[in-house]
Amino acid sequence: MDFLQDAKRALTRRRPEAGLDAYLATLIVGMRRAARADVASLFLLDEVTGCYILRAQDGWAAPNWVGAARYNPHQGWAGSMALEDWPRVFDDLNNYKRRTNRTTYGTYGKQIWGDRVPETVADPGVDGELSTGTGEQAAHEDKLRVRALSLPLRGGSGKFGVLTLLIGNEQA
Repeated sequence: MDFLQDAKRALTRRRPEAGLDAYLATLIVGMRRAARADVASLFLLDEVTGCYILRAQDGWAAPNWVGAARYNPHQGWAGSMALEDWPRVFDDLNNYKRRTNRTTYGTYGKQIWGDRVPETVADPGVDGELSTGTGEQAAHEDKLRVRALSLPLRGGSGKFGVLTLLIGNEQA
């Protein structure tokens, strides 16, 4: 119940008149703190491109990816979770991704976790382009156990985004 009360405070602390970007930034910081998560990401559907674009984040190792990180529908974690009908909770996200043949840390793993992920995780983009990258990595022993909560967002016009909260715990 504390989480819901903290989330309500985060939503009402700043009004949208102060600017949508500032409002989303305040919201995501409040949501991350309320959930006691390490990382919070908010991807929203861009109707022009049809991509889910990172509109707010808190806890990313490389915070300058707001507005740049993007996924097509069904692509990557955010692009897939945005289309889900229900929230998804994963006690061990990396294990789930390995079992379903997905890249363990994903396209933006290095930007999210920084030095907490292996050097073998590729950076997105080639020659400065903000593409989705390959996200390929060599087989290794994961030292970071990631727990995740993904909440697909809906409105009158349908599914419009996803809020993801991540907790990363170092393993021995």
